[in-house]
Amino acid sequence: MDYEKIGLFIANKRKEYKLTQKDLADCLKITDRAVSRWERGLGCPDISLLEELSKILGVSILEILHGEEIREKEDENQVVVTLLNKNSKKVKIWKSLTLCILNVLLLLSICSFYFLFLFPHKIEKDANRMLYPIVTESMSPALKLYDVVIVEKKDIKEIEHGDIIAYVSNANISNGMTLLHRVVDKKSNAKTGEIYLETKGDNNTINDEGLVTSANLIGVMEKRIPFLGHFIPIVVWSGFVAFCNILVIFSLLLLDFVQFKNRRKKI
Repeated sequence: MDYEKIGLFIANKRKEYKLTQKDLADCLKITDRAVSRWERGLGCPDISLLEELSKILGVSILEILHGEEIREKEDENQVVVTLLNKNSKKVKIWKSLTLCILNVLLLLSICSFYFLFLFPHKIEKDANRMLYPIVTESMSPALKLYDVVIVEKKDIKEIEHGDIIAYVSNANISNGMTLLHRVVDKKSNAKTGEIYLETKGDNNTINDEGLVTSANLIGVMEKRIPFLGHFIPIVVWSGFVAFCNILVIFSLLLLDFVQFKNRRKKI
């Protein structure tokens, strides 16, 4: 809609009836500043005022919205109602699209966090991290899927044959992944004195590719917490669902607020 055209039309019709801005405002039970805003093209009358305003100015609602007189006046008000209903449908469509987009983002966020937590991924050696979820059955039955292991930081010299250790793998197939496997052999370099650990998953048939050194050793398993890995994703999932639902509700409320503000500007 052309606000300036509408404002000029209202001003001309008001003057034809020898009404001041205050007179028109009093009839509509609004402030004269609102009328001034309309006539300066800074806003448009609210929908709730259009019927009364059309009666006062002796024109149809459609003529006000067009900002000019219309010769053919068949069912003009019905046309306005139709236009407003179309506008309302557009708002509902935008709300539905917003809801769908946010729910897709919600699903992607949950899935990405779920996989990042459960599956090994490339991380730097972290001296502060203590909890590691078991995400494969390579250590079954000693460590079952979804158990959580508490790791104690130890020097490689203190590691013994048979210990279950956490380390950052340097093997080709699992390079950069955090693994928890059992020490099956401990060797040292005669010249440099550097210690190497050979590892193997209890459920695997061959030793792991690559050796564990002090550079990629994280620590030794101190305690196993059965089944905890089952519950952490559920808690995380619930937290993300709650957060994203709040985000959806907030977005819809924001959309309603923007609409409300736009309607207020027209008064």
